[in-house]
Amino acid sequence: MPPKFDLEALLARRIVKQPNGCWIWTGSKTLSNYGQIRAEPGGPRIRVHRLMYERANGPIPDGLTIDHLCHTNDLTCWEGDNCPHRLCCNPDHLEAVSNHANSARQHHAKGAWTHCMKGHEFTPENTKRRSGRRVCRTCDNDRKRAYYYANRVAKKPRVFPK
Repeated sequence: MPPKFDLEALLARRIVKQPNGCWIWTGSKTLSNYGQIRAEPGGPRIRVHRLMYERANGPIPDGLTIDHLCHTNDLTCWEGDNCPHRLCCNPDHLEAVSNHANSARQHHAKGAWTHCMKGHEFTPENTKRRSGRRVCRTCDNDRKRAYYYANRVAKKPRVFPK
């Protein structure tokens, strides 16, 4: 007989409480770095922060998504797949909001950053837009240059038999 599935024990084993109040999920993750879990054996994978929100507040209303308030309030956090707040599943840090409100709360939408990750200032001359987001021209040019040289050097001369 297979062991009994205990969701409570699984959650307790995989959640690490941080001093800042975040509950960090240490189990399985999606490709975009959100925590995921099967709430029942053989069931679909669901995102842990959504599960924890629903356990504390009931079903997520239609048309709303879950916003991580710990991310919204942390202006030092860089967004993207490596954002540590995506792994937070503390129900006190989660809020159901519309997609529009969730997007408007993002740091890039507020223009909160004055410099890129590598320290280059976002000035009109050094900033361009890609898919609605600010991009540092210096870093973008460095990336393109590295790609060019990596592919140019990687090509070996063709040797023809005599």
